[in-house]
Amino acid sequence: MEAALWTEKYRPRTLAEIRDQEEIVSRLKEFVKSRTMPHSLFAGPPGTGKTTAALCLARDLFGSIHGDVFMELNASDERGIDVVRTTVKQFAEYSTVSSAPFKILVLDEADNMTGDAQSSPSNPDAHSSDSHHSPKRKLSDTWSISPKPRA
Repeated sequence: MEAALWTEKYRPRTLAEIRDQEEIVSRLKEFVKSRTMPHSLFAGPPGTGKTTAALCLARDLFGSIHGDVFMELNASDERGIDVVRTTVKQFAEYSTVSSAPFKILVLDEADNMTGDAQSSPSNPDAHSSDSHHSPKRKLSDTWSISPKPRA
């Protein structure tokens, strides 16, 4: 419990506070500047800042309303197709009162999701009778976030 509190206390809150990931942070700051971003996949070993980078991106993009348009699910805990069909779909479809043009969904440890759940986000209309969704965008950027060697 104490370690979790320490990590949250010192977790970066903005992209400017992230260290040793200059190239990644630079690209993420471009998204903030343009107020848009592609579907993205952050890959790397545990503890290298993938979730923190996504959270900082949301804070920098959306400011105080980031909690309304950001959702993190740990796929190790919530890994089945029912989570995708209900929780994720409701989050995606839920209309906010904010002016945010899009939402950010983090599926932490997505490799632990069931096969059905992994394939569901790529075809959300397969489980929906609603045919007026906006066009789907394909994954267009993948970043590898890795630890920097210590000098």
